[in-house]
Amino acid sequence: MDRIAFITDLHLLEKNVEKKGVDTLQNWKAVLNDVKAKNIGKIIFGGDLGEKEALEVIFDDARDFEVELILGNHDRIKNFRKYYPKTEFKEELFYTLKIGGSDCVFLDTSSYRLNREQQENLKKWLESAVSPVIFIHHPVLDIGTWMDREHPLKNRKDVEEIIDSAGKKVHLICGHYHQYHEKSSEFISQIIAPAVSYQIPYGKNYQADTSSFGYLMLDWDDGILNYKKVDFNK
Repeated sequence: MDRIAFITDLHLLEKNVEKKGVDTLQNWKAVLNDVKAKNIGKIIFGGDLGEKEALEVIFDDARDFEVELILGNHDRIKNFRKYYPKTEFKEELFYTLKIGGSDCVFLDTSSYRLNREQQENLKKWLESAVSPVIFIHHPVLDIGTWMDREHPLKNRKDVEEIIDSAGKKVHLICGHYHQYHEKSSEFISQIIAPAVSYQIPYGKNYQADTSSFGYLMLDWDDGILNYKKVDFNK
């Protein structure tokens, strides 16, 4: 069984987040210790990791784990070159892997868009992908909340159409919205992971819930992807 921690939206050491009363470092350490206690050996960082100087803390803390990475809108690829070799010589970070019997693609929406090159690669990848899993910072399906209105993936309809046109059931693992949420369409099963920093409760208006945080645990059992939210409450 392949067990993975999908950890997203740390916003480590970001002043505007800490002004809300969030101890970003304490939250990150709590999550890390829980992942260690569960004997999880692999971490996928889902984007919006934090300030440039926070990256040394994060990657040093995660040095004993196998690490994969997608970038969020707060991330700049140049800041990761020292810590994550796959970012070298690239302007955007996207790549594919096989995990637990699933073909997985890691996409870069740090520009709030999935660019043309990635769209074409996604189309081609989906043609042969087996039990496909997409890791992407921004949700693709609209869930009808404040984040959808104010901070969506700008060309999410294009991405949704690419996935639908492939005619395959796809798991889409994402973050960005600072809330746990599941939504499915005919071909997409979208799971939004909770944020490590703070949550934005579901609704039409912005609110910051600094009393809870969490991450998403993934595992593949006989090629089937399972997922579970892990919650922390202050």
